[in-house]
Amino acid sequence: MDRKGSVRRRPDPRSGVGVSDGGDATGTRAAVAGRTGRVYGWQHGSVPALVGARSGGMACGPRPDHRRCGGGAMEAADAADTIREAAEGEGEAARDSAERFRRRAAVAIAVLAMLLALTSLGGANATKETTNNTIQASDTYAFYQAKNIRQTQYQLAADDLQERLDTAALPPAARAATQRRLDDYAATIARYESEPGRDGQPGQGKRELLAQARDFEARRDRAQRQDPNFDYAQALLQIAIVLGSVSIVATSRRLLLLALALGVVATALMLNGYFLLVALPLG
Repeated sequence: MDRKGSVRRRPDPRSGVGVSDGGDATGTRAAVAGRTGRVYGWQHGSVPALVGARSGGMACGPRPDHRRCGGGAMEAADAADTIREAAEGEGEAARDSAERFRRRAAVAIAVLAMLLALTSLGGANATKETTNNTIQASDTYAFYQAKNIRQTQYQLAADDLQERLDTAALPPAARAATQRRLDDYAATIARYESEPGRDGQPGQGKRELLAQARDFEARRDRAQRQDPNFDYAQALLQIAIVLGSVSIVATSRRLLLLALALGVVATALMLNGYFLLVALPLG
C-alpha cells in the first residue's frame, strides 16, 4: 500500500495480470476469465467468445475496436445484435439459394411444356395419318374391286363374241360388226388392267390402284408405329411437369432431377416417334 492508502499491484508471472499486494483473489479471477474469453474468441470467432467477454473480459475479436475495448466489458445488447446479424445473414443466403433454384426449376418446366406441345402435335398427326390412310386404302381397294368386276364382265362378253366368230357362219357385214365389238371389248379390258395417270392425276387402272392402295397401307403402318412413341413421351412429360412443379413448392432438388430424367427419356421417345430410329418392342 502506497502513501495515499491505495493498493499497489504487481504482475503475476503466470498470467500477466496485475495482482494486488493484498491478495485480491476476486479481481484476479475476473481478469483471468476475461483474458481467457478473449483468446477463445480470437481463435474461434464463435459465441463462446461473447460468453467469455460477458463473464468479465472484452470480446474484441481479431481486430478489436479500441473505442469499445479500452477496458470495459461488452454489453449484452451488443452480443445479441452480433448473433442476430449472423442469423439474418445465413437466412438471407438460404433465401437467395432457394430463389435461384425456383427460377431454374421454372425454366426447366417451361422447356418440358414446350416438348409436351411438340409431342402432342406429333401424336395428333400420327392419329390423323392412321385414320386417313386407312380410309384411303379401303376406298382404293373398293375401286380396284369394281374395276376387276367390270373387267371380268367385259372379258366374258369378249369370249362369247370370239366363240361366235369361230363357230357361227355369219354374213360378212355381221362378222365385221362382231369383230369391231370384240376389239372394243379387248381395248376396255386392257384399259381396266392398266391406265396410267395424266396431268399429275393418279392412274385409274387395276395395276395403278393396287399400287396406290399398298402405298396407303404403308403410310398407315408407319403412323401406327409412330403413335406409341408419342403416347409414352406425352405421359412421361406430363409426369415430369408435375414433379417439377412439386419440386418448386418443396424446394427439392431430387424431385427436379427426377423430372429432368423423365424429360430426357420422353424427348428420346418423341424423336423416335418422328424419325422411327428404333422399333419399340410392343409385339
